[in-house]
Amino acid sequence: MQVIEFNLDIIGELLLLLTQFTQARHRILKQNIHCVDTQDYLPKDLRADEFSEILNDAITEYILNQRLILRDADTISFGPNATAIFTPVPDPEAKILLHGTKAAYLQFQSKKIRENALNEKIAMKLLGVKRDMNARTDGSLVSRDMV
Repeated sequence: MQVIEFNLDIIGELLLLLTQFTQARHRILKQNIHCVDTQDYLPKDLRADEFSEILNDAITEYILNQRLILRDADTISFGPNATAIFTPVPDPEAKILLHGTKAAYLQFQSKKIRENALNEKIAMKLLGVKRDMNARTDGSLVSRDMV
């Protein structure tokens, strides 16, 4: 059995970044729906795959070296105090749907919004759990994995 100790402040920082990502993505997806009738509108989205890879790398770095390193990427840059800047990119699949049927496009955007809202809800719930644990412990969370 391998014991990995996570500092609750690190978990909180990652969860805050996740909520920032989901909130920024919500605004972009909402804009995509708002502009459904705008001629020559180019739908956008955030690179969830890139963000997920950054978080995975940060967690791996923390496990291996007990330090949190968030590396900037093409569309994501990090600042102090768990802040980030997310740059939207064109969404080619949404663009095709937008030039097809409006109903299919709106359904596609709505599905993304629901998925994104669920991710934000989970992150916010975990932040609440983290806050409660911080109030009761020394700030460390021990996770036991089977090896």
